[in-house]
Amino acid sequence: MPLHPQLIESLQAIDSDWALLPIDGRKRPVDPQSGQPLEAWARCRYDLDAIAALAANPHVQAVGLLLGSASGVLAVDFDGRGAGACFRRIYGRSHRELPPTVGWSSGLPHRGQLAFRVPRELWPLLRGRRCWVSGGEVASRRTVFELRWEGHQSVIAGAHPSTGGYHWITGQSPAERQVADAPEWLLEPLFKQPDEPTTAEYAPSAQDVPRAL
Repeated sequence: MPLHPQLIESLQAIDSDWALLPIDGRKRPVDPQSGQPLEAWARCRYDLDAIAALAANPHVQAVGLLLGSASGVLAVDFDGRGAGACFRRIYGRSHRELPPTVGWSSGLPHRGQLAFRVPRELWPLLRGRRCWVSGGEVASRRTVFELRWEGHQSVIAGAHPSTGGYHWITGQSPAERQVADAPEWLLEPLFKQPDEPTTAEYAPSAQDVPRAL
């Protein structure tokens, strides 16, 4: 289903420096010309006018936000039942202590993402991603909470494979809220270790095995 006018209208209040991506109906960046997965999407940049120009394109069914330094935005992803409890285990505080900010959801129960601004001076110090899984048998474990930064994107509007589509969380649309600055305590799990490079994504070595164990 192409992007409808109401969806484009709902994006008018987003920050002007957000880097957007065309997304297919399976949450994947898509090449609008071919309908194939978009290669090197992490280096692509679409502004809102460019996305609006694709409103009738049958290959483009949703809109993604390019995270990390491209937009200066971190996505905090609550990904199912147990996410709130997981947040408390990580931080020793409730997720309700996060400052009010822009947020969206796929409509699935207990799922939603929040956007936070990251100060520019901290960008090189952060890992691209951290995620936490539920307990239980290994085969049944699933991600319940995630911090998403460099090298990732989040779908913010349009089609979802199994729901009626993405929507802004009530009272947290860009027209109602500004994107809050990330508290430094929120970023702590993303900070690289002192011996990790600050100019490239960290690649583990054999010397890291004892420390990991």
